Amino acid sequence: MPASHDPAQASASPSGANIQPWRVYVVTGQAKDDRRLKPHSWIDLGLFAQTLMIAAKSRGIDTCPQVSFAPFHEVIAAHLGMPAEEVTAFGMSMGYGDHEEKVNQTSMPRERVQDFARLLGFPAELPLPAATGRF
Repeated sequence: MPASHDPAQASASPSGANIQPWRVYVVTGQAKDDRRLKPHSWIDLGLFAQTLMIAAKSRGIDTCPQVSFAPFHEVIAAHLGMPAEEVTAFGMSMGYGDHEEKVNQTSMPRERVQDFARLLGFPAELPLPAATGRF
C-alpha cells in the first residue's frame, strides 16, 4: 500500500474513552467501518474519517466520503469477506481530482452560521463569514 493511502495517521484520531471502534478495509475506491460503534460513538467514526481525509489532503490526495455505499452493505460485505457484526457506514473515494473540470466547480448552498449555531457570550457584532458553499 502506498504511504499516501496508509490509514495509520488516522488511527491517532480521538475516540470516546479511547475505544478506537473502527475497522477499515482499504481497497480501490472503498473504505468501511463496523457495528461495534454505539449510538453516541458514531462521532468517533466521523473523527477518524476526517483525520484520514486531512492526512490524504496533506499528501495532495482528494477524498470524497459517500454514505451512498451503506445501502449496498450485503454486496460489499460479501466482496470483502466482512464478519457479520460489521456494517458498512460509508465509502470513501480517494484520488487526484481534476480541479479544472466543471463538475468540480460546483458550489452547494450552505446555511449561515447564525442559522445553525447559538453563539452565547459573544458580541452581537461578531463578524461571521458568509456561507459560500466553497472550501
